Amino acid sequence: MNFISYHDGVFKFLNVQLGLAALDLPHLIMILVGLGLLFNWPLWTTGIDRSAMYGGNIEASGLAMDMVIRGDLSATKTAFFALFTWALTVAAAVSVWRSRLQSPEPFTSPLPEALAMR
Repeated sequence: MNFISYHDGVFKFLNVQLGLAALDLPHLIMILVGLGLLFNWPLWTTGIDRSAMYGGNIEASGLAMDMVIRGDLSATKTAFFALFTWALTVAAAVSVWRSRLQSPEPFTSPLPEALAMR
């Protein structure tokens, strides 16, 4: 079962059409990026305050840690991780493509030799 699918201009989530049939792929990507920015905005602006959970200060190995976790919106980091993921995907595809071009060796089972040793 496909959780998310986009085929012939129809976007489906959990096999339910979301009514985005008139959108092309670039507009769909812009909408999804906009939703990501909208839902992550509180993390970037105010952060997550952990002081109530830990009761004040917290340290790890003698190093004081900030009690508020904040998100980091950086275009360079996002572009780096996108290119890194793309490069790993291409590297995996190239290795599979190269292994497809090689002819396989005939398989010989080691079982008859192990039985002959007894």
